[in-house]
Amino acid sequence: MKRLRVTDILVIGGGIAGISAAITAKTTDPKKEVTLVGEEPFPYRRPSIFSLIEGGSLEDLAIFGPDCLAEYGIISLFGAKIKALDLEDRLARFEDGKKISFEKAVIATGGEPFVPPVDGSSMNGVFSLRSYSDALRIRKMAHAGARCFIVGAGLIGVKLASILHKRGVKVTLVELKRVLWTLLEEPLSEFVRDLLISNGISVIEGQGIESIMGQEHVSSVKLGGKRYEADFVVFVTGVRPRVEVIADQLKFGVRGAIETDEMMKTSVEGVYACGDCSET
Repeated sequence: MKRLRVTDILVIGGGIAGISAAITAKTTDPKKEVTLVGEEPFPYRRPSIFSLIEGGSLEDLAIFGPDCLAEYGIISLFGAKIKALDLEDRLARFEDGKKISFEKAVIATGGEPFVPPVDGSSMNGVFSLRSYSDALRIRKMAHAGARCFIVGAGLIGVKLASILHKRGVKVTLVELKRVLWTLLEEPLSEFVRDLLISNGISVIEGQGIESIMGQEHVSSVKLGGKRYEADFVVFVTGVRPRVEVIADQLKFGVRGAIETDEMMKTSVEGVYACGDCSET
């Protein structure tokens, strides 16, 4: 990439939303140059990262081959991170010092894991689950007999608990409210909880982890005033919009995402947003 590149439409985000936006933009107006920027080294199906924990390969995650976007006529820059985006001057600055000037932009930066402010949450052995690299780190810890505390009993937490249990991990699922409380009424929630317990997964409801302890690595957690030995902890406590590159240049909605109209237009002319980083 040249030191300064010029493009008609810059799409920021290499996930499903960004790729869909790039393809739509190019097929709508083939004469426009469309450039897609993604931080991760290749595009993949994020919901499929569970397969890595089960022992699958990275190839199983790929949305398509490396030449697919080129076949659409889209310029793709994977493994590239934008550190600053100036919407007024229409300029994106990369961490390596390179720049892209653009006419229009689509922001599809997605979300990032929300980890509650728990003492010790930055310690080695504490994970979230959002990317393929997260899944690989968890798989490395998931050996038979390892003790894992999963914080958050939504769909992801329950599925992760089941996968780790099948790998021989001693799993404890922790939820401040109750299992799958956002999806199920209490009787069905209790049924799922009892099913998990009957299959050998410990479930603690109505409590949250108070602190995580250890020297350089997790050794225990504090829960309900008691200390439990643990080898690793996984937080699956939701996501929040990833919008730090935008700073205060756009209008944001009630949940902190970029506010758009029904056509995905933002508060700045020529700038659009889609996916987990946006709300209508």
